Amino acid sequence: METLSGIIFNFTVDYTRSVEEMVKAGKYNWLDNNVIDRYPIPKGKLGQLENISTELIHLNRLIYYEDAIKEIEKEGYRGATAHETMVFGEKNLELQEEFPIFSLESVWQIEAYRAVLGLSCDYPSRSLFNYDLNGAFSIGGDFPAICRFLVVRK
Repeated sequence: METLSGIIFNFTVDYTRSVEEMVKAGKYNWLDNNVIDRYPIPKGKLGQLENISTELIHLNRLIYYEDAIKEIEKEGYRGATAHETMVFGEKNLELQEEFPIFSLESVWQIEAYRAVLGLSCDYPSRSLFNYDLNGAFSIGGDFPAICRFLVVRK
């Protein structure tokens, strides 16, 4: 596991903003259906400002969701939430043009369908999307080796 050049990304998550405002501030060219509805602001955070420090972790191999969670937890991290990831995308527009970035603490599930929030770029379109954890879009694992995970030190 490696961090992105040891860079720490510090920013404030403004929970006084709605999810719609967070998405608009991120200037995404493409938005997956239902992202706004699937990731409401947690009731305990409404109206708050939260300063966080995040890092990008590169596991550098094809990996399943559950294995990625175990790996980052073993190293003392937790996955970023959907809202932390949205604000990260807003503050670091260019990074998702280099590789897809995933939010492991943003699992959205209905019946058998599970997804996490992701940032990517299929140039020239910056995307905020739900990534299917059921494997419909992956080959042999949930996440390709190129991806990065946004994490927060516990």
